[in-house]
Amino acid sequence: MNTIWENFNLNVNCQCISHQARVCFPVFCALLVAVLANSACASRVMHPVAEAERDRSGKFDGTWVVHRLKAPGVQQVGNERFRCPTEGFDFPARVSDGVLHVRRGARSHRTNIGADGRFRLEMPTGGNYRRSRGANANGSEITLVLQGSLAADERGGLYTAGAARLNNHGCEARVRFESTEPKR
Repeated sequence: MNTIWENFNLNVNCQCISHQARVCFPVFCALLVAVLANSACASRVMHPVAEAERDRSGKFDGTWVVHRLKAPGVQQVGNERFRCPTEGFDFPARVSDGVLHVRRGARSHRTNIGADGRFRLEMPTGGNYRRSRGANANGSEITLVLQGSLAADERGGLYTAGAARLNNHGCEARVRFESTEPKR
């Protein structure tokens, strides 16, 4: 498993600002970088929900629309620079008995929804990155990752076209989830 320092190329220039700060300032910089990097990872990395943790209440069951919002055309992940689609688009999703179903082409993909509404769905594409500028992503398998929450107070997440060699990080866009059911 890669460490946070392998996943993110963080360059911090810690310099002494005075004679008394020679020890304190570099320690402060190191702690600040660790906290920021860990908070970034915690918000981006979510694991699929285990079967035992799947929501069985039915509160998320129904038909949903996933709105992929506009995103920057050039995105950076570590040393990799990606040219990404910028336009937003919508696609349908369905939740049945706490399982999210998304159709991509002829294949249906599924993942469990947790009791708190959180989920992570990974959809291998069979394609490879060819347009990144960097040594690691080119030729890497592309996996589409949809993750977020269907809970009423959050209803959003991320849609990522990720490179396998970069732990499925890559072109990223925010998403909103909208229930088409009248009760929500």
